[in-house]
Amino acid sequence: MKSFIRATLAVSAATIFSAVCLLAQGPGAGHFGRGGNHFLATALDMTDAQQAQMKTIRANERAASKPIMQQLRTQREAVEAAIQSGQSAEQVAELAAQQGALLGQLEGIRASARQQLFSILTPAQQKKMLAMRPQRGQRGQGAPGGPPATE
Repeated sequence: MKSFIRATLAVSAATIFSAVCLLAQGPGAGHFGRGGNHFLATALDMTDAQQAQMKTIRANERAASKPIMQQLRTQREAVEAAIQSGQSAEQVAELAAQQGALLGQLEGIRASARQQLFSILTPAQQKKMLAMRPQRGQRGQGAPGGPPATE
């Protein structure tokens, strides 16, 4: 029984930590941070039409994400209140699971926006964009401790 409670609390803590990290980014951060549209447009040599499409895709992503971000804040507060009020581990885990579902919805919106953005690029731009993304678990090109930039 103790191991179940510990496991439940560990999952709850991990979920809360993930949500806090996401919320700390804020809704305007996007996938490439503030100014990301300009960075991508320059790095990929996007046309004016592509830049306009990208701006629309990102605006739609922000609009779709906003209510979920608000729900995540409310859910995070509910989890915190449950912990502080001494609710059972099962009740806290249920609230954390609901929070996880919201995080999944948010990632779905982001993935859809990435797919839409990728679809407006030419094959050469797509290849360049893929090369810009670091491998999982690695730091970005030229980042401290990351692989050296090559060109």
